[in-house]
Amino acid sequence: MKRCVVISTLLTCLLCPWLESGRADASEGQDDDPQAQGISTCPVVISSPGNYELTADLTCGGGDGITINSSDVHLKLEGHKITADAGANSAIYVNRGGLVTLDRVRISGPGLITNSGNTFLWGVELNTVNHSQIRELTVVGSRQDGISAYNCNFLVIRSNVVGRNQQNGIFLSSVHSSDISRNDASGNGIGMQIIGSGTDNTVSHNIINGNDVGLIIGSGASVHNNVTIGNRYNGIDVYGPNVEVSNNTSLTNGTYGFVNADYDLFDHTADCSGNVWSDNTFFTANQSCIR
Repeated sequence: MKRCVVISTLLTCLLCPWLESGRADASEGQDDDPQAQGISTCPVVISSPGNYELTADLTCGGGDGITINSSDVHLKLEGHKITADAGANSAIYVNRGGLVTLDRVRISGPGLITNSGNTFLWGVELNTVNHSQIRELTVVGSRQDGISAYNCNFLVIRSNVVGRNQQNGIFLSSVHSSDISRNDASGNGIGMQIIGSGTDNTVSHNIINGNDVGLIIGSGASVHNNVTIGNRYNGIDVYGPNVEVSNNTSLTNGTYGFVNADYDLFDHTADCSGNVWSDNTFFTANQSCIR
């Protein structure tokens, strides 16, 4: 059911509980380890389990900046930044080639991945990595995606800021049983795109504003308590099946007036078959089954 609201009042109501929730979660996954190995130059390849931390700002070109090819790795940026130099590929790449499955890789901030006169193609990439986390990073200005993951299970992407990435802020393909929450994916080509044969994913409490497209969901996800405002095309775009969309706020999206791309909420399946829409706040939708 549509609920017309005064946007300024709505934003005030939305941001307070969202920020409070973020504060309650901020300490998760952090640890202090005096045994951490320092990284002060790049490129570097991590091939053994352990704790690693940046001890200086890095400028990385000619391929990947930091490559992780081992399970049981925790990489902490410790407030430092990684800047692209000539020929840069990914700032951080986990499991290049994906020939084996890695487990328990954590990448945590605070830290900044950015560009200068050169740009990274991707900020952080994961390939065939399970039970892993990306937290509290800021990734801006990549030519492709800010954060991307392929063929991963039990992944946590939480409390990151991704902006000005030309393709996607966050891009996931064939990711299962994963939690994508409390991120700010604003000002990208597509804020978030989750496609492939994904199942049992949760997308919640994200801010996804001012992109070309807000949020694209392929299948198998619970999408709730997100804010998508002012995206040029659809705010939340569902292909389905098996997607539950509830308690999201999606307003003033689709201002360009393109056919099938000018709605706050959009379901590509006839009569929303296989999907459930409930208790969302919005102005426009392409089908009456969207509520």
